[in-house]
Amino acid sequence: MVDQKSDDRVADAAPDAADDDVVRADQAGATTVGDQGDSGDSGDLAGLGAEAVVLVRTWLHEDAPRTGAASGEASGRSADAAGRAPDSPAARLVGLLREPDGLAFAVEFVDGVVRPDDNAVAAGNLERLSSRVPESLPARLRSAIRVGSTVGEALPWAVVPPSARLLRRMVAPLIADATPSKLGETMARLTADGSRVNLAPVGEPVLGEAGAARCRAAVSALLARDDVDHVLMALPSIADGRALWDFDETVERVAEALVPLYEQALPREDRRTGAVFLTLDFEEPHQLELAAAVFQSILSRAEFRGLEAGITLPVGLPGALTVLDRLQQWASARVEAGGAGTTVRVVQKHPSSPSAGGAALESLLAAALTAQDSDAVRIVIARCSLFETAFAWLLAERRGVADRLAVELESGTSARLRAAVRGSVGNVLLHAPVVHPREFAAVTDYLIDRLGEAAGDGNQLASAFDPEVDQHVFVRERDRFLASQRSSGPAGSREDSEGVAGAAHPDGSLPADRERARRILDRASRSRLGSATDAAARIVAPSTLDALVERAAAAGAAWGARPALERATMLRRAAEAVDVNRDLLVEVMVSETGLIFQDAESDVSRAVELSAHSADLAEELGDVDGARFVPSALVVVAPSWSHPVSDPAGGVFAALGAGAAVVLQPADEAGRSSALLCEVLWEVGIPREVLLLVELGVPEHSVAGHSDDADHPSTTALRRQLFTDPRVDRVLLTGSFETAEELRSWRPDLPLIASTGGRNSLIVTPSADVDLAVTDVVASAFSHSGQHPGAAHLVILVGSVAKSARFTRQLVDAVASLKVGEATALSSGMGPIIRPADGGLLAALTTLGDDERWLVEPRRLDEAGLLWSPGLRAGVTAGSAFSRAEDAGPVLGVTQVATLEEAIALQNSTAFGLAAGIHSLDPAEVERWLDAVDAGSLSVNRPIAGSLGDRWPARGWKRSSVGPGGAIGGPNALLGLGQWATEAGEESTDLALGTLDPKVRELIEAATPGLDWRQFDFVRRAALSDEAAWKGAFAAVELPAAGRRVLRYRPVPVVIRLSEGEPLDALVRVLAAGTRARASLGLSTALKLPRPLRALLKERRVRVFVESDETWLARAAKVGIGSSRIRMIGGDPRALAEAVGGSPDVAIHAGEATRAGRIELLPFLAEQTVSVATVRRGRPSPVAHVRIA
Repeated sequence: MVDQKSDDRVADAAPDAADDDVVRADQAGATTVGDQGDSGDSGDLAGLGAEAVVLVRTWLHEDAPRTGAASGEASGRSADAAGRAPDSPAARLVGLLREPDGLAFAVEFVDGVVRPDDNAVAAGNLERLSSRVPESLPARLRSAIRVGSTVGEALPWAVVPPSARLLRRMVAPLIADATPSKLGETMARLTADGSRVNLAPVGEPVLGEAGAARCRAAVSALLARDDVDHVLMALPSIADGRALWDFDETVERVAEALVPLYEQALPREDRRTGAVFLTLDFEEPHQLELAAAVFQSILSRAEFRGLEAGITLPVGLPGALTVLDRLQQWASARVEAGGAGTTVRVVQKHPSSPSAGGAALESLLAAALTAQDSDAVRIVIARCSLFETAFAWLLAERRGVADRLAVELESGTSARLRAAVRGSVGNVLLHAPVVHPREFAAVTDYLIDRLGEAAGDGNQLASAFDPEVDQHVFVRERDRFLASQRSSGPAGSREDSEGVAGAAHPDGSLPADRERARRILDRASRSRLGSATDAAARIVAPSTLDALVERAAAAGAAWGARPALERATMLRRAAEAVDVNRDLLVEVMVSETGLIFQDAESDVSRAVELSAHSADLAEELGDVDGARFVPSALVVVAPSWSHPVSDPAGGVFAALGAGAAVVLQPADEAGRSSALLCEVLWEVGIPREVLLLVELGVPEHSVAGHSDDADHPSTTALRRQLFTDPRVDRVLLTGSFETAEELRSWRPDLPLIASTGGRNSLIVTPSADVDLAVTDVVASAFSHSGQHPGAAHLVILVGSVAKSARFTRQLVDAVASLKVGEATALSSGMGPIIRPADGGLLAALTTLGDDERWLVEPRRLDEAGLLWSPGLRAGVTAGSAFSRAEDAGPVLGVTQVATLEEAIALQNSTAFGLAAGIHSLDPAEVERWLDAVDAGSLSVNRPIAGSLGDRWPARGWKRSSVGPGGAIGGPNALLGLGQWATEAGEESTDLALGTLDPKVRELIEAATPGLDWRQFDFVRRAALSDEAAWKGAFAAVELPAAGRRVLRYRPVPVVIRLSEGEPLDALVRVLAAGTRARASLGLSTALKLPRPLRALLKERRVRVFVESDETWLARAAKVGIGSSRIRMIGGDPRALAEAVGGSPDVAIHAGEATRAGRIELLPFLAEQTVSVATVRRGRPSPVAHVRIA
């Protein structure tokens, strides 16, 4: 029943509103929550929602006396409704956040002006904000911004720092100055009315052990003060707890790091406050179990038996109720043994919906506020709305445990409201974040979050409620709260924390996943999976290899004759089988190649995805209008070791989907992984005669035991026999460019489709988020021990970034803190390299070039030379030995340039173009980069190595790919694994060209004098197909991925060759495709062109050679053909391949000119994926919607 006295008081203050509260509360009905287990009868929650609404209105209208801080704020001036002077920082901040554009302006000012290290960047952002200056800003700040709009870019040093200082003073109510003298003033002001203060030190994000040590030092400095009695320390900031897989070791390590702080918190004679109350804080779901385990580990020590301390428990996290239950049992046992009690600080996360947040909070409170555990566990309700706070207090009162509940309010809460709440619940605790001025720019993200909270309706109630102005705010918050009362079902149930082992993207936070990983790694240390199959696949005799190829080619012809649906069904079964055998595949990869568990787990997931994707593409092969697919009979798949399962799986699935038999020749270092994959696929029904595993030659360790070398040809000889066999229709290679050159030297016309790695780099501009840039640079450089095909080898710092002490400090700390170890150790964040370092890699790890220096020097950690600590070398220049080296490993080069244009030129200067990245929050910079960079996979504000692991990758550019065809895993992966024959379709009587692209229409009109009706009709219908494909299959498309991921196609230069005896319509058809793709064209033709067509091509600066096949081949052999791609119509592709020496730099697209735009546009386009991080620290990124044409 609602307290009558309170109800009368509310009615006196606002009778109409109070009546509406009662009506709304009655409509909400009794609070309902899910099963509370042993925590109590949910019936005692009935009516609490209505009482909470009444209590909140009572607090807001309480006529509290203005004493202490409140009177100080209003002394001598006219105060606002909350008791603040109108020109105080708090009042100015409230005024700003009340304005319609106030929050957006404040956020952009903090992020764009305060955050950047570079004053020029800040000045540019200040200029853009100058037209939106709110009138509620202090006059001095308004003037500074307006002056900055005119002279800021010329004199940024004179405008930006003063503007930032003015804002710093304005946001003082949200985040206090940690300077000792300033902090003393803050503490005196906040505690003047009897409140206690919970100080929460914040600083720059912690990326390594040195940063964690600095944060522990900041906590220690607070503990040393005699005016501090509560400190809130965030787990991620004070100790590196990221190695969740090795949970027990991590708990022990983190606990040891924190013990000195708990020792410092113990009572001492020279401290007037006695013991300092430490609360261990965290927010991320994966930190829940770790934080609880660390907390219990420390307080279970004998020296802390009498120390009361706290831990934060965010509402709604999976497993929150389980952790609470465990804490309650542990705390009760601790008290029974004579120890001190424990405090659980319950905080409300930002729920997906108010009802979800309300239900989760009610469930947690119902379990926490019980008489059974009241002596052992104390509850602090923090960072909750006023309604939720009132609900918690009333529940504690009803259950008779009010003395075990405390309330924490934000330090910006008005003095009047603090007094009103204190009148109900007793003393209150104030949450006060503090930061040292030197780190203020590094905590802008925290400040932005605080601004968002302060602008929220609930915090407007707490900090600035004005009954005359904000009645609508109260009504909206009240209705949200009451709506949450009608929801039911607990959130964060006890079962949630157990999870399901092997769930998608496990992070080690679940016990079931950790136990599964331990079992796998224990087996991996002695695993021989795949050994027998790999040994049985070895061929040492040429005749045996010849017979195998013969059988495979015959089986491939039969397989290709099967319906596409049947092949697709088989591949989907294969995907399921790979997933079912996930643990075994992870085991063999860890055992054989040294991948750490997390990387091996991701590799299996990738393989599953590739199988399902190839199944979809197989069904689409028959849907191409204007062309018919003719499968290859035999494809050789030669994968790399870097992705021991997904690389061979990708090639195998693509070839099988395209209707070819497969000879899988695994990498030397990953034979067992490929063998186990084959075992899985054979078992699920892939015919053994269609998928053949081949190991070539006598193993190196066995050669010495054979006396007759003639009986055992070298491995190279057998490889040459396989790859030069004319029955091999396609080769899918993942390896080095040198390997591609070797294969083409054996067989110049080898139909090779290869991914050949690259020298990848990442640009960081002055507008970047420094800490996120460092995180992504490290992730990009040291994925797979730096041997990931997409790993970054160079970070290019633009302008002032090279002089940024913060960037360098964070980068060095992050790199030096990487934990290197054996792949079988769960604690390893980076494992061994694939083979002992030698040659170029050894030089990169040990030898500096001129003017280079080690920021972090690599160290050899084992006798075998497989384990190396990561390296960071500064002073790398274009053209240096390190920048040219192709041997990849755990070392990152750092170089600097003056401008973004120089950075792009340096990034493009390599002969390779697999992956490239940029970190910038300036949309104009990002768009300039996207328009100019030459690489297949582009990443914006995210790691470049990880982007290659997403679905729909693009092929590399330049020497990062060889031959025609699409990237494995992309939409064009199967199109190049066979031949295409044209399907003429039905002839038309329509002459209209009006729907075509104007340039294409003009081309056809110029060629028409040389075409008969049938030829014109063919060209016209083909051009219409091009147009449909351009707007459909080749349009930029948003792909399913985290963030924003776009697949787009960029035009590339192509030389077209019309051979002797080929008709003009075939040439015009191909020219139309190249024209629609906007490609730069060259032309060699054996046929004299119609005069209008010659004139048009000359006008378009298309260089035309009219020459015989013999002359064309002679010119190609002597001077090359001036392009990396040739679209050959007719003629002898083999003769052309021999003329250019089999160069992998030249891709020959042969075959008849089909009517299908889906096929004919491909030679003129390069795939490119653009991955953009759209969310930055929980908020939309400024570059989320950059133009990606």
